[in-house]
Amino acid sequence: MGLHLLAWTAVAAAAGAALGPLSAAAVARWPAGRALLRPRPRSALWGALSRRRPRPPRSAVAIELAGAGAAAAGAAVAGPGWGAVAGAVLLAALVPVVLIDLRHRLIPDAVVLPAAALALAAAMAARPARWWEPPAAALGAAGVLLLPWIVRPDAMGLGDVKLALLIGAALGAAVVPALAAAFAAAAVAGAALVARHGAGARRMTVPFGPFLAGGALVGLAWGPAMLDWYAARLA
Repeated sequence: MGLHLLAWTAVAAAAGAALGPLSAAAVARWPAGRALLRPRPRSALWGALSRRRPRPPRSAVAIELAGAGAAAAGAAVAGPGWGAVAGAVLLAALVPVVLIDLRHRLIPDAVVLPAAALALAAAMAARPARWWEPPAAALGAAGVLLLPWIVRPDAMGLGDVKLALLIGAALGAAVVPALAAAFAAAAVAGAALVARHGAGARRMTVPFGPFLAGGALVGLAWGPAMLDWYAARLA
């Protein structure tokens, strides 16, 4: 890892750690309808290191550490520059999103929409010559998930649509393999449920957010290479 990329990664980790209290607050407060900023979230990491404060919950410490690590990983994979910002925002936002969706079958607008706006601005700044690609990818990805919601609202939530918007904003064209990976993984999981529970699997609900998050990881890490490979096959 070059020094330039190392610097971007370190800054992303610091930013992820700084936003960690807000992520932990989102996980604890948003599903209950409580305000995220009142009372002001305190750093669980700082509380764990301080002898003067009460011991914070281990879950809050884990969320803050995960946010810092995710932001650093996003920057490291995306590379230096504005692309690092988009990657860091995407992965850091996925930490509270996945936890909330797993626990409550909800995706928090309070996390997804601000992250989408920030990731979109960073992605457009990263490739000014193709500034239109991130917004087009964001709208396209959201549209792909909006269609199932229109047909069967109980099978796909609007939160998933908004999460696809975030992923498209951050990844640009790489959202295509990201969505393909998400749907493929969900199909495998669905087949496993049917094999185990038979017809009863139809009454089971599985959150789609974690599959979208996994697809986002695929798109961030390998999406551009996958698109280049596919384009080369068509040439």
